Amino acid sequence: MFAYLHKCRGCILLVGEGDFSFSLSLSKQQPQLLLTTTCIEDDTPVKYKYAKQNINKLKEGGSNVIFEVDATSIESCELLKGKQFDVIIFNFPHTGRKARIQDNRKLLMDFFISASKFLVPDGKVLMTLCNGQGGTPADKPQREWFNSWQVVAMASYADLILTHTEEFVAEDFPEYSCTGYRGQGKGFNTEGAITHIFEKCPVRQEPAASPVLLHRGDRIFICPDELSVFARRNLLQDTDSPICEVYHRISERCTSMFNGLLIEESKEHDLIKEIKKECIQPFMYTLKEHNTKDASKTDEDARAIALDKDALQRDHTTEVKNKDPLVNISCNGGSSKKFENSKSCLDLNHQGTQFILSPSLLHFRPYQSDHKGETAKALVGPVFRRCPIGPEQFPITHELVLFLPENSCKHDSKEIVSSIISVVNPKIEIKFELLSIDSKEPTQFQECGEHEIAPETLQRLSDLQLENQKDQPSVSGSADLRKCLHPSKYHLMQQNIWVAAIRERCIELNFSSTYREVYNLVTVSLDTTFYEVGLAGIITSTTTLRSNIVIILNLDLLTMLCYNIDDVRLLWFQNTLLKRTTMHEISFISYSKFPPCYVRDLSFWVASAVVFPETQFFSIARDCCVDYIKSVNLIDVYKNEDTQCYSLCYRFVYQSCTSALCRSKVNRIHEYVVSKLVLCLGLELR
Repeated sequence: MFAYLHKCRGCILLVGEGDFSFSLSLSKQQPQLLLTTTCIEDDTPVKYKYAKQNINKLKEGGSNVIFEVDATSIESCELLKGKQFDVIIFNFPHTGRKARIQDNRKLLMDFFISASKFLVPDGKVLMTLCNGQGGTPADKPQREWFNSWQVVAMASYADLILTHTEEFVAEDFPEYSCTGYRGQGKGFNTEGAITHIFEKCPVRQEPAASPVLLHRGDRIFICPDELSVFARRNLLQDTDSPICEVYHRISERCTSMFNGLLIEESKEHDLIKEIKKECIQPFMYTLKEHNTKDASKTDEDARAIALDKDALQRDHTTEVKNKDPLVNISCNGGSSKKFENSKSCLDLNHQGTQFILSPSLLHFRPYQSDHKGETAKALVGPVFRRCPIGPEQFPITHELVLFLPENSCKHDSKEIVSSIISVVNPKIEIKFELLSIDSKEPTQFQECGEHEIAPETLQRLSDLQLENQKDQPSVSGSADLRKCLHPSKYHLMQQNIWVAAIRERCIELNFSSTYREVYNLVTVSLDTTFYEVGLAGIITSTTTLRSNIVIILNLDLLTMLCYNIDDVRLLWFQNTLLKRTTMHEISFISYSKFPPCYVRDLSFWVASAVVFPETQFFSIARDCCVDYIKSVNLIDVYKNEDTQCYSLCYRFVYQSCTSALCRSKVNRIHEYVVSKLVLCLGLELR
């Protein structure tokens, strides 16, 4: 706390003072501060031995001392009305008696709500608690969440987020004496006490009020709603982004390894691909063409969506209009109709061809002068794939693709990958797993798609009889069920996309009608974190015996490993990471520390003969929540033998890395999400 207060300037308000010894010590150490110090008593606190002389010294030094100030209702003090402070300090709050833990939580919540009204825009609230009371990892040891004062969650009711914690060392304030144990003149133990520093939430990154448009030649398309916040962000060129830093490290290594290598970054027109209707898969983002004649109607719909989402900030529950606000998602006439299959939900009824956001960089050709693939090439840019909601999964991913003639390489594919990843973090362990390929034909997905849950899958999952884990904020679902469903499906989809794109690339380059191919999955680990970050393969023509090395790397996951970032959303939302540059290294730390998690479960029925469109389920939830949702996992499947229907239970974990989330706001958000899912998918809730 001392280190932070040493930097403070401006007006400081202290509330809940006892004998005013802390205020006196602070005024002596920082005489430039304009101190206003208060207590709840109506006169000089006679129960504190040195209170009177401390007050006199404060007044002599120019500090303002005010009595009868309730820290939970500062606005009721006439002398403080209209005042604004740079810092508000509340040390060791307590209800003043032996009280239930809920009473102290309410004390904190009411104080934060009141104090936030007296802060300047960039003001801070400092609250010091005894060791263990806060319930954050800063406490040593950390108490269980339900047995703490939940200081971060209480501050969220005032739209305050925790940005920093410091150890409180009483010896740093020589005049300070810790008194006031349970409202008495007794001392208490301050060893291990923690000062929590809160700030107002930064300006939230809202979705665009009008549709975000993407261009391909003279054609204009509407960006899917769930991507509209991110579509225009070029993280590869944003010097404040950790992805940019990792990309430049890797690009420097690649250019030093391969003479003459040019790395081309994809442009907007490269991101849109035209494909045949029958080739569209559930993981693809189909695009709706923008009609300028209907622009006014589109803007009106967009404003309605913005108003609908803005209702999440209000205290009443949103009444959902009978329409679907999501681009590229068909409601099938509203909530009265159930979904019939995954294709009906993906708007696949267009004839001929359809435009999609490209799921692979290999779908465009930047080097038109080289038709035979005889020179080294490198592509970098974003790719777009519908995916589950989780801390490691995001619908936009930055990938680097190397397409290298084997005769131009001094090393094999594994050595090249190891050399590239070593510049990200030399401590990363790399493993290569041979990928089995059964067919030389481009990989095809099953009819229901790799992210749709077919009836036979439901039967298999219901047979597991997994136990539902209730009311644990740190638990995002059953590990066994996630292992057999989400990661395996998502990784299989990703592998298929990579292999299919490589084969398509070979055809475009007239590589050969027949070829041998060997692929290795690249898995990296650091401590206990494991990521599947890419593919390393070699393709050999059976006629010319010419070979090419293909390497695909996920820059986002490598960035997360490099800077110990545990949530992919931190890479995308503004005001989430602070960049720190020293003489020897660049680091990134989370702006919001220890944001609370809230768990909500959703159960609904699925008919035994129906394919559940899980991909769209995730897209709707992600679009509704923007940055509020951390993960959604299927945690339980139950079969009703009488009706032959399946009950699916999904666990929603809400946590924001950009905003203050309190329990009441989460309740409103979850109600909004559920109403949208019912409206768009016609879910029958349990």
